[in-house]
Amino acid sequence: MRTTKGPVLLTGDASHTRWGWEHDVEPGTFSADIPRSAESFKRLRQLATEHPALDVRFGHQH
Repeated sequence: MRTTKGPVLLTGDASHTRWGWEHDVEPGTFSADIPRSAESFKRLRQLATEHPALDVRFGHQH
């Protein structure tokens, strides 16, 4: 999503908290497809690494 302040990545349930994001904690048993959720989490982390201007917002914070 783009805002007037720049791009924002809304992680939703892919990453519930900043602590989980920073410590590679995937949503775990909250997913019906754990391997696919883990892959999505890794892709989001890679996207954020490649685009450091992204404002990352977590599913259960803000």
